[in-house]
Amino acid sequence: MIEEIKPKSEFLKKYIQSFSILKSNGQKDINYYLFPQLGTTMVLAVDTAIKRYDNKIQFIHDLNSPPKIEIFGKYLNPVQIRYQGIFNEFSIDFAPLGVNYFFNEPYNALAPNNFQEIKHNDLTQLAKSISDVDDNEKKIELVEQYFLSVFKEIKAKYLEEAISLIGQNQDISIETIAKQCNVTTRTLNRAFNNYLGCSAQAYKKIARFRKAIDYKIRSKDSVNLTNVCHNNSFYDSSHFLREFKLLTQNNPSNFFNSISEMGISKFPVRFI
Repeated sequence: MIEEIKPKSEFLKKYIQSFSILKSNGQKDINYYLFPQLGTTMVLAVDTAIKRYDNKIQFIHDLNSPPKIEIFGKYLNPVQIRYQGIFNEFSIDFAPLGVNYFFNEPYNALAPNNFQEIKHNDLTQLAKSISDVDDNEKKIELVEQYFLSVFKEIKAKYLEEAISLIGQNQDISIETIAKQCNVTTRTLNRAFNNYLGCSAQAYKKIARFRKAIDYKIRSKDSVNLTNVCHNNSFYDSSHFLREFKLLTQNNPSNFFNSISEMGISKFPVRFI
């Protein structure tokens, strides 16, 4: 159903986590929930009509619909994804800061909402080109050639260090991060909102949440939720419960019992 492939280019691996190719014969709708993530996803959609709601997006097979470039914003609640009909769709999963290196606008200007179409002639042409190619390796080659050709540096390079610091320690304070990056907390938060689509504090919550999911998935049934809580920077069980309810609309036990792992990255989704 979904094939996930890592970038071939060693250079791009820092900015793009994976490419995903979804294939559906149309016999049954694909319907699932995604949960807050650190990076972002861009979909190159061909022969597809799209309906957008606050926390739901529908992709509907439509041969009369022009190619579209859809980009996800920094959603902080579960979002529902539904595919109706036949699909052979290509998407790009960017690393947390990655998308900013390929556009002239920062991420929050590109994607202020949960879902939106962006008008971009070159990407639209790329979507057309890869839709005419059957071989997945060739699709990836074409996509990587494009992104290598438009790569640029960003102004707020210190965000790379900030993201690394949070990755190493979700307990670190925003003040400490700002000091280590030689900027004020105000400048740091403004940069997070511009380039990552959320405040530094919200990013820390998502980082802790995703780390807990990875920890639980890797350990399978060998650890209980108390271990997950204590080993992933949650202050106590109440804090653990509160943040999971905020980000999943569910308690941790029900959440872990309902999710499935998608692709080689074991991306957590809940099928409906």
